Amino acid sequence: MFSTEPLPATSPLWRLDTVLISAHLSGDAAGWLERLSALFADNFGRYTAGAELLNVVDKELGFVPGG
Repeated sequence: MFSTEPLPATSPLWRLDTVLISAHLSGDAAGWLERLSALFADNFGRYTAGAELLNVVDKELGFVPGG
């Protein structure tokens, strides 16, 4: 995680040979599709009920804030 996400293209970190930058999801995790499907179904129920959604992306930050 960086202090600014996404990491700006002008960041010197991109040019360092000693730094490896990978995506947040750098590999497949067993069961991710089932968990994603369950989250979607839960959020759909919340949405139709007018309730607060889970895992909402903060559009200013560009990601879901963790707690």
